[in-house]
Amino acid sequence: MYFYIQACKNGHFKADYKRIKQGDICEICGQPLMETCPSCGKLIQRWTYYGSVPICYKASSYELPDDCPECGAAFPWKENK
Repeated sequence: MYFYIQACKNGHFKADYKRIKQGDICEICGQPLMETCPSCGKLIQRWTYYGSVPICYKASSYELPDDCPECGAAFPWKENK
């Protein structure tokens, strides 16, 4: 099973085992969710998890990066800080 980080442009994020679909929005502010870098398309973060726990333990200590680790482009929430 995989867990994916899903974030909005305001920097709210969660980990979920489902991929986002067109129209999915942030539960906190209503902004559209993203799970990939807008510049290069790499996933923000994905973990492989084996077990039946409904949330990945790594997500509880995860810090959302300001820049893409692949291409170095700034994520939208960096400017909103």
